[in-house]
Formats: sequence, C-alpha cells, structure tokens
Amino acid sequence: MSKQQTEIRRIAILNRGEPAVRFCRALQDYNAERGTSLSSVALFTTPDAATPFTLLADDAYHLGPALVPGPEDGLVSAYLDFDRVMAALRATDSDAVWPGWGFIAEDAAFVKRLEDAGIVFLGPSSAAMERLGDKIAAKDLAEICGVPLAPWWELPNDYEQAELTTEAERIGFPLMVKASAGGGGRGIRKVNSLGELSNAITAVRDEVKKVFGAGGILLEACVTDARHVEVQLLCGADGQAVALGVRDCSVQRRNQKIFEETPSQTLPDDVAKLLCASSVRLAKEAGYLSAGTAEFLYQPATGLACFLEVNSRLQVEHTVTECVTGVDLVHGQIDAARGSPLSACGAIDEHGQPPVPRGWAIEARLCAEDASRGFAPAPGRVTVFRPPSGPGVRVDSGVTEGSNIAAEFDSMIAKVIATGATRMQAIARLRRALNELQVVVEDGATNKALLLELLDLPGFINAELDTAWLDRALIEGKVGQGRRVFEALCFAAVVQYRRQRRADVQAFLLAAQGGVPQHPPAPVPLDVELSLGGQRLSLKVHDFGATRYLVGPEGEEHLIKAEFDGEHSATLWVAGERLDAAYAYGDKGVTVEIDGAMHTIEPASGGAVKAPAPAMVVQVLVQEGQSVQAGDRLLTLEAMKLEMPLLATESGLVRAVLCNPNQQVNAGQVLVVLEANEDAGGSTGAELWVTPVTSTLQRIFDAGPEAMMRIDSLDDTQATDALGDLWEAIRSVLLGYDVSGEFASQASLLLGGALDFEEMKHPQRWLPVVDLLRCFADVQVLFDRTPRAEGASTVSDHSLFFETCRLHPQGSEGVPDGLSEALTRAMQWYGAPEGGAAWRGALFRMHVAYTHNRLRHELCSLLLRAVIDMQRAGVMISEVPGLADHLDVITRLSDPKLPFVADNAAQAEYLLFVQPRYTRRHQELQDRVGSALVAIDNAGPGATDWIEALTTAPEAVSAVLLRQLDSIRSSVSAGLSVLVQRTYGQYAYDLGEVLAHENLWELSVSVSQPQGDRQAVCGLLVATTESQQLCDRLDWWANQAASSQCAAIDVFLPGTGHQQLSAADLERAASRVFAGLGQACQRVTFVWCEGVDGLRQQTYVSAKEGVREDALLRDIHPAFAHRFELHRLAGFNLTRIPTQEPVYAYLGVAKDNPRDERIFAYGCVRAVPNAETSRADPSSLSKLEHVYYEALRAIRETQAHRDRRRRLYWNRLTLYVREPVHMGYEDICALSHRL
Repeated sequence: MSKQQTEIRRIAILNRGEPAVRFCRALQDYNAERGTSLSSVALFTTPDAATPFTLLADDAYHLGPALVPGPEDGLVSAYLDFDRVMAALRATDSDAVWPGWGFIAEDAAFVKRLEDAGIVFLGPSSAAMERLGDKIAAKDLAEICGVPLAPWWELPNDYEQAELTTEAERIGFPLMVKASAGGGGRGIRKVNSLGELSNAITAVRDEVKKVFGAGGILLEACVTDARHVEVQLLCGADGQAVALGVRDCSVQRRNQKIFEETPSQTLPDDVAKLLCASSVRLAKEAGYLSAGTAEFLYQPATGLACFLEVNSRLQVEHTVTECVTGVDLVHGQIDAARGSPLSACGAIDEHGQPPVPRGWAIEARLCAEDASRGFAPAPGRVTVFRPPSGPGVRVDSGVTEGSNIAAEFDSMIAKVIATGATRMQAIARLRRALNELQVVVEDGATNKALLLELLDLPGFINAELDTAWLDRALIEGKVGQGRRVFEALCFAAVVQYRRQRRADVQAFLLAAQGGVPQHPPAPVPLDVELSLGGQRLSLKVHDFGATRYLVGPEGEEHLIKAEFDGEHSATLWVAGERLDAAYAYGDKGVTVEIDGAMHTIEPASGGAVKAPAPAMVVQVLVQEGQSVQAGDRLLTLEAMKLEMPLLATESGLVRAVLCNPNQQVNAGQVLVVLEANEDAGGSTGAELWVTPVTSTLQRIFDAGPEAMMRIDSLDDTQATDALGDLWEAIRSVLLGYDVSGEFASQASLLLGGALDFEEMKHPQRWLPVVDLLRCFADVQVLFDRTPRAEGASTVSDHSLFFETCRLHPQGSEGVPDGLSEALTRAMQWYGAPEGGAAWRGALFRMHVAYTHNRLRHELCSLLLRAVIDMQRAGVMISEVPGLADHLDVITRLSDPKLPFVADNAAQAEYLLFVQPRYTRRHQELQDRVGSALVAIDNAGPGATDWIEALTTAPEAVSAVLLRQLDSIRSSVSAGLSVLVQRTYGQYAYDLGEVLAHENLWELSVSVSQPQGDRQAVCGLLVATTESQQLCDRLDWWANQAASSQCAAIDVFLPGTGHQQLSAADLERAASRVFAGLGQACQRVTFVWCEGVDGLRQQTYVSAKEGVREDALLRDIHPAFAHRFELHRLAGFNLTRIPTQEPVYAYLGVAKDNPRDERIFAYGCVRAVPNAETSRADPSSLSKLEHVYYEALRAIRETQAHRDRRRRLYWNRLTLYVREPVHMGYEDICALSHRL
C-alpha cells in the first residue's frame, strides 16, 4: 500500500561539505530525470561561505557562526541549535529537510519538531527512530524478527549479585556494559573479568544520569577478532523494503571507518542472505521509511554474526552500494519522502526483486589528519586539490582548491571510490586513483599516505584485517610511521630555495627598470633551517640549473631533480626514484605531499612552540621561568572535539607564555617560547637524513689528484656517468648557478694538472669540453660592450641585454632585434621557453654569471688548457665545428681583469688553428731546402743562385738546413756558407773559401762590428756525433789554425743524434779550441739540431778559472743576442723558455729583487713586405705573424703554469726586422691592430 503523495517544493540541506554537495547533485539529476522542479536551500555557517555546496544549491541561508552558545555555557554546532534551525526553515520557506549524516540525522526529538511543524523529514519517522535508537528496545525487536544477536542481558534496576554473576558467566568474558541510549563512545565499558564488572556498571550508570538523563543498561558479549559488516536498507512509502547488499567496513581506526567495500570478501553467502533477510524484517517491523543501515559483527573463526544497531540515516559509505547496484540512494530518500513506491528509484523490479550487484566497489575516506600527531585533525586551506579520474573512479567531495577545512567540523576532504569487475581490479584502481590524487592542505596534513600504505598490505589484499587490527598496528609501529620524510625534507628545502630565488629575480628585474642592476646575489648555496616533528635540520641548497638541485647537510648532499608544473605541484626524482609532489605555504611553514605522504615542514622555530591547527586552548600547564624537558606537556588544545597535547620540542626554560585558557588560536600562532639549555643539545634531525650513495666522480675526487687518471680506466658506462656529473656541474657554474666551494676546488684540481692526455687510452671522452666553452662564450657575448651603430643610435649587446630585462613583461617580444639571435642561443642552455618565469629566471642567472665571474673564468681557463693538452695528445679537437669562433669570442670578451682566460683562448686558437698552417709551411720549407741542396749538388759552379736563395730566404731555414746537410755531404760546403751568412747577415762581412778536411769543413769570415772593428770569425762544420771524435777534430784544427787570430768560432754539427753530447763534452771540446788558438779566441759557439725544429746553441768563453758556458747565451747565437741587446738584461738571472727559432724567450728574475720577475720574448724576421704588398696580399705577413704568435705562445705558456696570484705583468716582446720597413704610420697601426 503506497503512502499518499506528499507535495515537496523546497528542501533545506541541514548539513555541509561533501554530504551537501552530494544532495545538490542528486537533486539536479532527480529533477532532470523525473521532470520535477524541486529546489534546494543550503544552510551554511560562517566558515562555509562561498564553498561549493552553497554555490551548487538553488538558495543559501546563513545560520551564523559555526559554534553558538549551548547549554551550561558551552558551545554547540549551529546545526544542533534546534531553534535556530527551525527559524531558518521558516525564513527560507522550506517544506522539507534532508539531514545527510551526522548532526541531527538520528535525532528523534528534532524529527518530532519537524513533524509537528508539518515539515517533511527525508528519513524515518521519529517513532521508528525511537524504536531502533534504544539499544534494548532494538534488541528486543531484533529477536522478534530473527536477527542474529550476540548473547546479551538487560540489567534490571534491582538486580541480585548472584543473578548478575550467572548472566555474566553465561555471556562470557570479555563483555561490554552499554547504556541503551549510549553512542559515540559514551556509555560503554569493556569488562575483562568478573571483578571489574560492578565498577563498570556503576560508571556507566553515572554517565547515563549525567549525559543521557535516563535509560537502561545491558550486558553484551564482546566479539573479538571480528569484521564489521552492514546491510544497506531502503524502505519505500509503499511499505516495501529491500536489502541492497552487504558492506564490509572492518578497516577502522578508533571506530572510525577507513575503507568500506561491497560485497564482503569474508562473509559467507548464507550468512549474508540471513543478515539481509532479517534486516528487512526488522525494518518493516519498526515501520521504517527511507534509507538506513543494520550493522553487525561477524567472527570468521566461529561463524558468529551478531546485530549491533540500526543507523537510521544514510551512511557515508552508501556510495559503494550505489556503484554496484546502480540505485541512487538519495533519490530513494526523496521518493520515500514524496510518497513514491520503492520501485520508482529502481531499488526493486516489477517482481519486487532488488538489482543484482555487479562487480566490486571500495571507498577510501580522505581526511585532514596528521599521522605524526596520532591522526589529530589537521585543518587548513586546501591549496591543491586535483581529484583523479579514469575508468572505475568516482570522487565525492565538498572542497575545491581554495576551500578551507574548518576546525569546527569533521576533517573529511573527499571520498574516493573505485569499482571493478573483481576486488583486485577495484583495489588496483583505488591505488591508482589515490596516487593520481593531488591534495595539499596548508599547515595541515592528510591520511593519503596511510591509505596507500594499507592498500599494499597483504592483510588488506587478502581481507584478513579485523576491526581492531589498525589500532594495534599503529601502536606497534607497523604502519603510519612517517613515510617519505627524507624526500619531503629535500623537496621542502628546494621549495624554500625557489621562493628566495624568485624574490631575487623580482628584485633584479625591478632594479633593471632604473638601469644596470648592481650587486646581484652571489651564486652560492642557500642555507635552509627546517624543523619537522621538533627535529631541526640544517641544509644547503644549490641550484644546478636544468631543474637539478644539490640538497643536504655539508658533505652529505643529494642531487635532486624537481620539475615544477604550475604553482603547487612538481615531479621529483630522488635517488633515482620518480615521485609526485605538491606543496603549499601556510602560517606554519610549507606543507608538502610526496607520493601521498604529507608533512608540514616549518622553518626552525628557535624555541617558538606553535599551534599545529586552529584550536581552543583548554589548559596552560606551564608558567614563565619554569624549567621543562623535551616532551613535557605545555598546553592542552582542543580541535574537532579532540584533545591535542602541545609538547616541548627541547629542554630549557619557558621564556614566554602567549595564550590563555579558553582562547581560540590559529594554526602557526606562537603560544609558548622556550629558551634552550646550553647543554641540552637538542635534536638535530640527523637521523632524518639519508646518507647519499657516493657517485663515481666523487669517489675519484675523494681519492685525490693521483686518482684523477682513473677515469680513463673506467668502462664506457662508468666514464659517461662520472664525466657527465663533471660536465653538468661545470656547466651550472658557467651559467651562473650555485656552486659548492668543495666542488670548485676539486674540479680545479682535476682540470688543472692532474690529467695527462698523452697517457690516456680514451682522451676523446673529454671532447665535451668544447660544449662547455661554447656555453661560456654564448653567455659572455651578451655582455659585449663594443659599440655599434643601430639606426640613428649607438648600442652594444650589453645595453641591449638590460633593455631586454626592462621589457621583460613582453617576454621574447621585447628582445631587440640586435640581440635576438645571441639571446636565443644563450637561452637554449637554460632550457627556458619564450617568456614566463623560467625565462626571467634565466635573465637573472645570466646577470649573476656575468657579475660573479671569477670562478667561471677560472674554470674556462682550465677547460682551455685541457683543449690545448688534448690537441698536443693527438685528439683532433680542432675539427670540432665552431670551436674557432668560440675561442675568438672568449679571447675578445672575457673579463680583462682576468687576462689569463683571454691568453689561454688566444693560445688555444693559435695552437689549434694557426700553428698547423705554419707546420704545413715548415714542411714545405723542408722540401724546398732539400730540393735546393740537391740542386746545389747537381749544379756545380752554377749553384750560386741556389745558395743566394737559401741565404736570403725569409723563413728560419738554419735548423732545416743543418739537419739535412748530414745526408747530402757533397753540399756541405754550400750549406756551411749559407749558415755563416745567415748568422752574420746583419753585418758587413767578407767571406772566404770553404776548406774541406776529413769530416770537417772550414769557412773564414771577416765581420765588421758596429764599433767599426773587424772580427775574424771561423765557421766550422764537423760531421760527427761522437764526443771524442769531435774533440779530436777540433784539437787538430786548432793546432793547424793557431796563427789565424780567430776571435770567434762557430761549430756547426749537422744531422741529428747530438743529444748524447753532454755539456761536459762540449766544454771539453771548447777547451781544445781555446788551447790551440790561445788568447786570440774569445768564444766558441756550438750549434746543432734537436727534435723537429729545435736549434740548440751553447757558447763557451775563456775565464781565469778555465772554460765556462755563458749562460746568458744559452740557445741563442751571440750575433742574435747582440741584435736583441741581450746584454741589457745583465741584471736578471735568465731561464730560457723553450721556443722555435727564430723566437727566443726568457724568464728573468732580478738579481737584486727576486720578487721582480718578467718574461722577455724576442723574435726575428728578415723582412716585412711594404704597405702595398701587405694590403694586396695579407698572407705576405704570415712570417711576421708566425714569429709574433710564437713569442706570445711562449709568454702565455709560462703564465698558464704559474699561480694566478703570481701572474707576471711587466713582460716584453721585441720584434727585430733585419731589413728596413717601408710603411707609414697608419699602415704600422693597421698592422699592430691586426696582430
């Protein structure tokens, strides 16, 4: 029989948050499906203004503050103030009320007031509520209906002790003493033995009088190791009732459900049918209307199933039933209230049968709870909320990003429901959905990590967990032990760093509006002091660029990669593991979520003890000046009806108490200030940090300089890892990112001399240094101050860069055309897209790189030296495209205050690209000299022209000629003539005839000295490499020429292989000459070849103590020394620097001041072409350029091997041109500019 249809127009939602959203959506669907026009009215309190449910409802009415005065001067929820609610219903012209769950949903007294006012309640009648709300009456009714019960007994008011004992023993221990009107954990005691029973009864009886006013007491068996199962009931206005399956809600914490699922994996089919059938009978017997739930305990070990109670409302977990049956239970409530039959919502078919459940559904309750504080409520602002989606996923929530989880209400954020064809599929989808869900509560926390942890437990997967398991597991530390703490600290440190650097970028761009910003922050790590759970940790954070950060205490840093996606989320890589991360700032610090685990990480408090959440101060237990120990309770707070102790984070004195009892406080508000004892030490949080695995490169660094070559012995994979780390770190420095001082010194040590490329098997592994040089050049070119005309104005890249910074809001559109190409190249190193925060951050980093450039330049210099050394080791690095251009940029644009970089760049450019041209020309010279000697040998008397050609050749042919004479003996006479003439060519001379002896050729020459005197010189060419034979031949000649009055003797040693002649051998040979010629002989100079191009020369003079070498003339002929006026360096101790002829270089140390050091370089060319020739053919200057660059190379090589703090500045380079130079002043200036 159907109830008469009831007209409903406006339904007031006497609830909030997710339940209210659920009803608004259900009503919209209902109207669309049924063609009705029912409207909803959201009754909201102050914290819920402009929340989703108030926006979804057709109308909204403000009830006032969340908490209002209640009985006995206390505060109650505005939703429990009956008078206030009734007034709101009248004000909104509401003719019906939907209660949801919680608040007044099961309050029979309030429902009676609605009935009396003629307002429809979308739920059971007050009478049905009363029948089922009293535990004793409900059990009596359940017995009538055949509902399975645990052993129980109603305690009479005048019971006898014997009777009590008998009944208690019948029931068995443990048992429960319950108040018939109890609920919510009140009016209930567990009794383990008969001796405890009387006291428990007394306690419950007192609580009944105090809280409930009246009511009976019952004893009931305590069913342990049980599962919590419940039957979903729906009763229509037509008297029909149906059970829509059984749910399992066994996973609970403190009687609060965590997961709910349907069907039950544990419950046998026959038991499930029994529970459903008996529950339907119970509902009909009670005259029940609308949705309700019959709750049971089931003990798998014994098969015992027993009735607990009927919840006369819709349950939180009703959604899982909806997912498997397709029945919208809210629609069923509306239908029942309107008098519609049960079949209207599809709960039964035309045969009165319920729909057959399909598949499996599991719900997880996502709440704002803090696991580190015993799952205390952790309300706050929901900064990030990105619910999951995909197959089989449903999310019911009452929040959006920006919503607040109010401290005055429950902590529910969302219900995540997953469905599948099987339980395992549903679990898999729920796990995926929770992983996909992103949620961050400012200053709060969530239980997402616990949900994910439980989903992975074999006990959950196998449905083996009873209702008490989670509480036991939490106490035993098996679950909920702070997952992802280390990763959270890493991420929080990076977030804190980014916040600071973002402020730096903003300051830089603001300063750019007024000109060139000055003094940007140095590229050094940021010190971050964090606190988690009272433990403090000091970390350093380096930004390495390309989303990489080095994070950790000094010496224990981890390389972290963090790719930020928008304002509050990121993907994190820690120790090779990819993690999803989200974050939000609040009053307490930064709240981060790492793969579901949420932590609020605060800046180190310095003794400030803060409120963990919005709360009421209940007790203040300390006073100023009091001594406390870490862990002592300072205050007691209350939030969401739960007490929260606030404990001392360190031992010390209470310096200030900043709150009072009954005071409402906010999250992050400082309540107590502690002053730590000096000897207390405190908790450093070191145990929170994970020691990093040492990288291959770091192990090599740690082993010291002698291990640097070890990289070459690594296999390709290890070498790639090690060098990849090195390249990335160096690149970060070159781009203006942060650098560790330790890394800088280690990299400098590695590149600054510990590498020997000639000894390496794999020197090509170091070719990426070229990319690093390009990186340096691409940034450096942006700050070129060279002016150039652009339209009617004069600009430079430097000025255009800062113009770009001023126009940064326009992004790449604001880049001047003259800088666009160069800036695009540079931006590629930063991976910054056009415009946006990353692009602006790259501008800032470029400026930092340019301003704080010393380490950049030092590393660049070392890279240049590596390039030079690799080229010398045979690595064809000069073939790398673009390298010459990079070297040119570095030479021109490196900081002039750090000239060693330009020196090394120019040196590298010369050795890689210029010197090879001269090497090729030198080979051509060798060929020409060889051809000339052959021609002289064949020409006989006609050899004069060839001799003249060799004598006047602009190239340095002496070494080549001397080497080849040994192989063409017939040309020795001509060769000796050429050597002598080239030696004294700047003087007037008379040449004698070449006299040939056995292995010795002699040529006399009379040389006019600058003073007008003539000096007799004899050139000897001795064809031997044997010391004794040399002495013998010179001894023989000196005796023959004793009367010749020769003042100077040049002894030329043709061929090669003279390195076996020691200084002692030469001194002995010279002494033979001096002995034979007597006092007329002033010097003996030996000239020979060494290596490919080296021309060695040593001069000996006669002294009182005997023959000695003139050290000033080491490797330079006295005639050339005279040209260069080398005698003017007599005040210096000179050390010869190895060079190619005709360049001579010395490191000089002043004899009277050892701190006065200089480099003296001399070069000699025969002639410089006139202006017309050099302009027409620039290559005609190649001989001059070669000598000039070789002299510079000698200076740069010497500088490069010195400590930069002892760099030499008063150096001299002298070019000697033997023939007159026919150039005007402007041409000489042009030549100087070219060089």
